[in-house]
Amino acid sequence: MKKLFTLIAFVTMTMAANAATAVEAVVGTYTVHSDVDFLYVSRYNYVYTDETVTITATEDDSVSVSYVNAVWGTYNVKAGVTVGEDGSYSLVGYGTATMTAHTSTSDYYADFEAIVSAGAISGTFSMESVMGGTTITFASGDAPAFAIGSGEHRGYTETLFTYISTPMCDAYDTLTVAIAGSDVFDITYTNATWGDYVVDSAVVVANEDGTYSITGVGTATMAAHGVANDYYCELSATVSAEGVFSEATFYMESVMGGTSVVFFEGSAPAYAIAGSYIGDLTGTFAYGTLSTEGDTVVVDWEDTVTATVELNDTTWGYFLVEGAEVSETDSTYVLTGSGSVAMDNHAGGVSDYAFDFSGTISSDLSTYTFVYTLEIMGGLTITVSNVSDEETGIQTVTVTTGTGGSSNAIYDLSGRRVDSSYKGIVIKNGKKFVRR
Repeated sequence: MKKLFTLIAFVTMTMAANAATAVEAVVGTYTVHSDVDFLYVSRYNYVYTDETVTITATEDDSVSVSYVNAVWGTYNVKAGVTVGEDGSYSLVGYGTATMTAHTSTSDYYADFEAIVSAGAISGTFSMESVMGGTTITFASGDAPAFAIGSGEHRGYTETLFTYISTPMCDAYDTLTVAIAGSDVFDITYTNATWGDYVVDSAVVVANEDGTYSITGVGTATMAAHGVANDYYCELSATVSAEGVFSEATFYMESVMGGTSVVFFEGSAPAYAIAGSYIGDLTGTFAYGTLSTEGDTVVVDWEDTVTATVELNDTTWGYFLVEGAEVSETDSTYVLTGSGSVAMDNHAGGVSDYAFDFSGTISSDLSTYTFVYTLEIMGGLTITVSNVSDEETGIQTVTVTTGTGGSSNAIYDLSGRRVDSSYKGIVIKNGKKFVRR
């Protein structure tokens, strides 16, 4: 019998020690954010940040929990603490919620539940008798949705579906987020080609690396053949610690075998300027000027900030710029790069000549100028533009010779004077000819 009493005493002391250890583990002050939900709202409309939940030990190996909300009152509860198999601590108890309404203060019965794990807390205060049933949900840290913030995000889009291997790209789209709770967003997005997207109550989760993940479902409204249709849409997004949408994917399984519209926040100037530009060509060199009407410069994006630029002129040849850098100002796109062009040489063959390239395109793509600069023919500048000569400053240059200005003087593409026996492309009186 003595051994039995000894065993009971040991077990009792062990349980008390464990309870005391659990209490010590959860004691402290926790900075939290909270949502308030009650019967008369369909989702959390009341969100608060930078609040505190304070836990202190009591003499009977339980804890006292206090919490204050500027609108919803003061909470004081007593709770027991137990240890879970995963090492977390569960707190369950009850107490009083003291609220002031219409200048009168009342006390209400409040249930309390919480989990403490890895130094963080999450839980609820529930008041069944307040406004048809009111629950305050709290969790450690800043409210994820508040950390990102509401507002518009400007970006670009890449769209992929089953039947293409290269994405279709749009330069400028807008994604709008509105806070609907501490961890809930309402998201709207519009794409000129792929329609309108609405995702309500998308859930925001803070990740350990400081980024945020957003998931939700909604509707994509697309028009085809003059008819607008709604499609089920799934959203998954990643937001940086600074609140930038590094990627937001809207996926429609039932559209074109599975379609992903992927939004990236930021600028994609090369996408914006991709297309064909028709303008007049002027070639200005040391000995004259040649012009062509209606040449076409084709710009195609390589990635968001680099492009391929092509010009194929019947007189001067095929100009190719790969990896041209594209930058954006408030009113202009600027292109810079270099390339090579194959031209007939003075020996009757074809040589590649290097050139420097620059271009400007207005932000509305209505005016543009492309300039190719070569170190041949005494310095050759080829300009394709839809801007008038007065605006560009381009002037006609007449041929001058080294022997008194004879109009019969002939030059090769390097600017050297040749005689009538020369075969290949020649320049005479400012015009380009082929001598065979």
